[in-house]
Amino acid sequence: MSSRTLITGFGPFRDVKENPSAELAGLFNRDHAVLEVSYKYVYEFWDALEKEGGYDTIICLGLSAKARRMRLELFARNNVGTTPDVRGETWSTDFIVSEGPPCLGATLMPPDLIFAASELLDNKVLELSTNPGDYLCNFLYYLLLAGHPGQVGFVHVPPFEVVSIEKQYETLARLIVSTEALSS
Repeated sequence: MSSRTLITGFGPFRDVKENPSAELAGLFNRDHAVLEVSYKYVYEFWDALEKEGGYDTIICLGLSAKARRMRLELFARNNVGTTPDVRGETWSTDFIVSEGPPCLGATLMPPDLIFAASELLDNKVLELSTNPGDYLCNFLYYLLLAGHPGQVGFVHVPPFEVVSIEKQYETLARLIVSTEALSS
C-alpha cells in the first residue's frame, strides 16, 4: 500500500500578500491545501480532515518572516496568542484543546531519526526549533498532533529573499521522501 501525504501552506495575512508556504505546498506531486489564516477556517479544516482521514503523513508549512533558515518544529504548544487572524478574530480561550497537555512532540520522525538526519541539517538551510510561536501555525500543528494518528510535522519557512525557493524545495523534497519511507 502506498503512503498518502498531505502538504499544507497558508494564504496571505497582515502585510504578506504572497505567502511562500502556499507556493511551496503546491510544488510537490502530493495532495496539498492552502489554508486561510483564520482560527475558524483552520479548525473547520482540521475537523473535516479528522473525519475524512486517509493521510499517513501531514507536513504543514508556514511563514516565519524573520527566519534566516527553514525550521523543523519539534513541538506544538497548547496556547494561543492574542493576535487577531485575517477575519479580525481571536481564539475563544488561551488553550487550543482545553484538556490537552501543555506540549506535544512532532510525530514526523522518531526523535532519534530527527537528530540523526544530518544530511538534511548539513545544508545550512534547515534547523531544529522548539518555538512554533502562538499564532495559526502552532494552532494547526497542535490540533493535528492531538488528533491525527499518522506522522505530523511542521516546517516554518523564511521568505524566498532569504532562502531561495529552489533550496527550500530541495530540502522539503528530501524531508518528504525520508518521512514517506518511514510510513510505508
